[in-house]
Amino acid sequence: MNMKLKIISFIMSIAMISSLTNNVFAESTVASTSNNQFIAINNYNVLLDHFQQIPYLKMCSGLSKEVYPDNYGGAYYGADDKLHILTTDILQFDYYRVLTDSENITFEIVENSYNELIEAKNFIYEYMKPLGIIMSTLYEHRNIIELQVKNKESIDNISTFITNNGYDLSLFSFTVNNEYPQASEMELETPIYANARSTNKATPGSKLNIQRPSGNYYATVGFNARNSSGYGLVTAAHCSWGNATFSNDSFQSLGSSGVTVSTQYDVMFIPLPSNFGTSATISGTPYTSTYVIGGASTRVLELSTIVYSFGQKTGMQSGQVLSSSSDVTYTNEYNNNELITYRDNYHISNYSGGGNSGGPVCTYDSTTGKYTLVGIISGSAGNDDSFSYCIAAKLGNATSSLGLLSITAQP
Repeated sequence: MNMKLKIISFIMSIAMISSLTNNVFAESTVASTSNNQFIAINNYNVLLDHFQQIPYLKMCSGLSKEVYPDNYGGAYYGADDKLHILTTDILQFDYYRVLTDSENITFEIVENSYNELIEAKNFIYEYMKPLGIIMSTLYEHRNIIELQVKNKESIDNISTFITNNGYDLSLFSFTVNNEYPQASEMELETPIYANARSTNKATPGSKLNIQRPSGNYYATVGFNARNSSGYGLVTAAHCSWGNATFSNDSFQSLGSSGVTVSTQYDVMFIPLPSNFGTSATISGTPYTSTYVIGGASTRVLELSTIVYSFGQKTGMQSGQVLSSSSDVTYTNEYNNNELITYRDNYHISNYSGGGNSGGPVCTYDSTTGKYTLVGIISGSAGNDDSFSYCIAAKLGNATSSLGLLSITAQP
């Protein structure tokens, strides 16, 4: 560490001490979340809250910069039901013990700080397509960024590029996967009926019909929200590819006028007709129950948090967060297989079938019986059929990039 970084680290250590004194699968049933996991999640949230009180980090947050203490290496919920806090400095153990419930946390010394990992991942994002990188994923429990590439031959070139730009190769690992992740749409088998029954709604988890010159497909509505122009729905941005227009599950046209599509994240906003209602419930085909969205959270989930995804192909499924920061490259088959990279996604340990795109992703509170919206389904990835996982866009990225003013949820 150079002298400048040592000085910054020393200043931040003083600030941290100061802040303390101021204080496909079948539809699955709801998995139980242990009390230990609730404690771990609470400790994690307390940790992040204290970071936000450090003056330097508070300033960076105001500038929308993701910055953490220099010695912080990340955190995750382990198989031992404890929050694992990673740090590059053994002298910081006592600081983290004071912050959290010491009986339910454990520590690991790691080589790379979280700031270093984030900076390196942001750097590589800009070059994923020209370098042939399929996916760039930050795995906190491994303290590393995993780069998925299409062939072994490209690894040497990428490694040379990384080191020539001043980054240490210890920040990265490589895996080979010759398949790009798949956007989760499905060809629509049911014909478009001109006189279908009108429902005047397009609500969370319901079918979103997609009409293109090349054919008809379906995806899933994520949630209802409001921007400066009025109410609408949020779903996956890749559903807009190929000159798409949209209709709800009863084939009422939603059109394409006023659609807002993010270029960085796999999210888009589709305005609803003025006579359409909104909803905070997920219900109807193919779900076996009614699921109430009781709130929304833009806070990033820690590793191993149990989440629930809802899609028209698979219904409701549960899984765990495998990574909270992954950049993913899809191929746009509607535009000469153009490569499009969406950044900062969750990886979740359940399969996402075609037709699930855009569906809501939630956590569950067993005390209230309600779900908290945390993102929407983007696609699926994996090396083979024996290991595949869901890719999900984060709610925070949807609200910021689409200019959402409110999200429909039931208090």
